[in-house]
Amino acid sequence: MGAAPIFGPQKGADAEAVRQLETNLAHFAEIVRRDVGIEMGTIPRTGAAGGLSAGLYAVAGAELVSGAEVVIQACGYDKILADQPIALVITGEGKLDDQTGGGKGPMGIAQTASKLGIPVIVLAGSVTASAINLQAWGFTSAWSIIPRPASLEEALKNSEAWLVESAIHLGNILALQFK
Repeated sequence: MGAAPIFGPQKGADAEAVRQLETNLAHFAEIVRRDVGIEMGTIPRTGAAGGLSAGLYAVAGAELVSGAEVVIQACGYDKILADQPIALVITGEGKLDDQTGGGKGPMGIAQTASKLGIPVIVLAGSVTASAINLQAWGFTSAWSIIPRPASLEEALKNSEAWLVESAIHLGNILALQFK
C-alpha cells in the first residue's frame, strides 16, 4: 500500500513501527484482494485516515472522495470566496511537501481561491515542496515559520510563538502596500 512509510513518520512511528504497519497493511490488502476481489494498492485515497478509508471502501462500499473538497463544500468556503470582496487568503499547514499535492486541505483551499483570482499565502512548519509545485497547486507564496534549525520537539514546543512571529512579519509586509 505504501501509506506507512509516507504517513507513519509524520505521526511519530519509528522505523520498526513503520515496518510493522507496512506488513499489516499489506496483509490486510491481501485479505481484501482474496476475499472481496478489490486491489487496494491501486485505488487512490485508501491510505487516508490511517487506512480507515480502505476498510470502509472494501467492506462497506464507501465512496472515496477528497476530504478537502467535502470540508470546503460543507463550510461554504467556495461560496464565501465568491460572494465577498476578499483580497487575500492565508492558510497554514504543518509540513508543506509533495503530499500536499495529493489533495490535502491547504491545496483545496489554494485551488478554490486561485480559481477566483485570489492570492493564497501559506505559513507552514516546514516547506519542502518546490516553488513550481506550490504555484501549480494554487499557492502564491509559502513560508516556513521556523526561524532557525530546530528539532521536531523544539518546533512543536515553540510553534505557537513562531506562528505569531511569522504572522507579525507577514502583516508588516502586507502593510507596505499602504505606505
